[in-house]
Amino acid sequence: MPFSLLKLRTTYKNINRVRQIINVFLKHEFGHIIDQLRLHRYVSLRKRLKIFGQWPAIKGHTVPERLRMAFAELGPSFIKLAQLLSSRPDLITAPFADEFKKLQDKVPPFSSEEAKKIIEEETHLPIDKIFAKFHDKPTAAASIAQVHHGTLLDGSDVIIKVQRPDIREQIETDINILTTIAQLMNKHIPESRFFNPTGIVEEFSRTVRKELDFSEEAKNCLRFRKNFENNPHIYIPKIYSAFSTEKILTMERIEGVRIDDISAIEGMGLDRRGLAKNGVDAYFKMALEDGFFHADPHPGNIFAMPEGQIGFMDFGIVGRVTDEMKETMANTFLALINKDFDRLIDQYIELGLVPEEIDLITFRKGFKSDLVYFMEPLYGLTLKEINFAEYMDMVTHLAM
Repeated sequence: MPFSLLKLRTTYKNINRVRQIINVFLKHEFGHIIDQLRLHRYVSLRKRLKIFGQWPAIKGHTVPERLRMAFAELGPSFIKLAQLLSSRPDLITAPFADEFKKLQDKVPPFSSEEAKKIIEEETHLPIDKIFAKFHDKPTAAASIAQVHHGTLLDGSDVIIKVQRPDIREQIETDINILTTIAQLMNKHIPESRFFNPTGIVEEFSRTVRKELDFSEEAKNCLRFRKNFENNPHIYIPKIYSAFSTEKILTMERIEGVRIDDISAIEGMGLDRRGLAKNGVDAYFKMALEDGFFHADPHPGNIFAMPEGQIGFMDFGIVGRVTDEMKETMANTFLALINKDFDRLIDQYIELGLVPEEIDLITFRKGFKSDLVYFMEPLYGLTLKEINFAEYMDMVTHLAM
């Protein structure tokens, strides 16, 4: 029996989206994947021939480049999925991870009138009863939301994150389709089981659904603010709960420059080493003390503030570390320091980083050999003598 689109909760909209996804993958020369998944039947031969002859510019790009271009064309859900995968070179290999890191979650803004309408519907208040000033032009526009600046009636400078209209429905449609595609990959492409496509889609769906609920982000921010309330080096913005819901988030506007803007940081007279140390200390505190960490730490979410503090933004994606995981991480560090490679391998296995189908005896032998090769040259060196960029590349290669 052929694959049934009943699995996709068949609607006209879903069928059209399936065809759109297939067309984009055909356009970017992934027709063999469409054939393997038995999805070619949903696009007519005439359409396929038209597609294959229509975009000669695709020629000359590598496979990772073409996949990145396809994901970019397919919009928010696929961009978010690619960004999630970009942190897992151990699953998808470094060339794909590097390409996916290039994806920018930027889209044209929706109208300020629509944004104000959403704010009024969510708060049940007219705009002029909330803001003394509301900037119509958004400062940023992404696939899930856009950001406006404003001033509350009490004079507080704020940013307002407004969810894009209909984005929930769009993403739920794509999650439904991606779930079925993952199941088809398991069935028809056995080698794909190594990177667990169904598990990836499940993790993606959990992450993106949490991102869509701004009340969860508000709770996360409040928790971080509590955790760092006595830390003079880290600043977490205030949340204005009266003007925050599942679809809008109003928070304090903080002044600063992106943490990767070195010239601006130096122009402010700030101590770069001090900032780096405070940032590392903050992440160790999050992971090893609080068990609750900011899981989207790209430079656009971290700011150097004029007084030398580090300001964090965007708390939609967080991670949690259990007490058991903390202990395992601590034991891993101790094993690394003491050159106890057998113990280090034990901790690696305990963290669940070794697929079940891997033979542990073979794994231990090969992994220990790699550890000795990569780690032995570092012992005895000072921090200044270690090229950390090169070292991290080696660690990534080792993880793969």
